[in-house]
Amino acid sequence: MTFSTEILIDGYVSRYANLAGGALLFYDYLLTLDDEIEFIWKKQWSIGKALFIMSRYYPLIATVVLYFIFTNQLDNSPFWKSDNISIQYGKWQGWSGLATCMLVETILQMRLYALYFLNKKILLLMVISFVVSSGSTALVLVKLYIGHITVQPEIPFCLPTLPAYCYAVWIPRLAFDTFLCVLALARGFQLACNEHGSSEYTIPSGKHLITVLIKDCIGSYLMMFAIYLTFLTIWARNANLIETCFNLSIGFQSIVGTRTILGIRKVIQNDGSEVSPSMANDMLR
Repeated sequence: MTFSTEILIDGYVSRYANLAGGALLFYDYLLTLDDEIEFIWKKQWSIGKALFIMSRYYPLIATVVLYFIFTNQLDNSPFWKSDNISIQYGKWQGWSGLATCMLVETILQMRLYALYFLNKKILLLMVISFVVSSGSTALVLVKLYIGHITVQPEIPFCLPTLPAYCYAVWIPRLAFDTFLCVLALARGFQLACNEHGSSEYTIPSGKHLITVLIKDCIGSYLMMFAIYLTFLTIWARNANLIETCFNLSIGFQSIVGTRTILGIRKVIQNDGSEVSPSMANDMLR
């Protein structure tokens, strides 16, 4: 198999992978549209509502744009064969992915902050870790984009010529997600021990809500960890498949973020009498 043929195959693999990510995102959108109308659009504006809209609709718009670009890259239009257009498009993918990731991780941190009953020390620890991990990811992206993206003239796709450390872009995200998962597990274990071991300890909010939060926390963190680890492995083995991860990445991240907010609002509405106002106001309401 010639080099050009391998690149063409990788390009089509990336195209179909991104199509799959877009289909997943739109399918989840249709599944949760009724809940979105009920728990988002009928409610007053708040931080939670703004985060939901951004994490829901930016990935949807990016998916449409990506599919349009990939479709038009396959024709003979000189516009899409422009080196500058292809390179700028590649950079947009990377920064959009990081922005979506940071948005969803903000939602997950707010949920964890609520689980710790608004503990300022935990909040400070999470924010510092978040800034460090996001800054590290941005630094790796900057290094990757300085002279490491070129275009293969014979093939209507971007051909990334990336250094061996390109997969390192996923390492800070893996580390931060692991940190959040450990915090969630520790909190769940602490609450379980306190509930069964001390009659003086009481949870200052709805027990069902806390249970749902802990389960969702652990589940979403494990999902994100598996996704990041998969993409890290793909990038480490074949840098030509770098574009394969974009739609799948923002698709899964968007689903985790939006379902987190919808799940919390459902429980708060159903068990509102058990949830203290101060706790409810901070839970992405």
